[in-house]
Amino acid sequence: MLRFLFLNRLASDGYYKALKDDPNFLAGLNVHKGEVTYKAVADVFWI
Repeated sequence: MLRFLFLNRLASDGYYKALKDDPNFLAGLNVHKGEVTYKAVADVFWI
């Protein structure tokens, strides 16, 4: 059920507003504009 709430907010507000307004979305961001933003993901893929 929680996933539905996040997906609904993302669909209705758009990704930019969702990332700006909700720290949970921002914490889950791994890649942005072709750049890895989360070190653990970069380490797994040796980037």
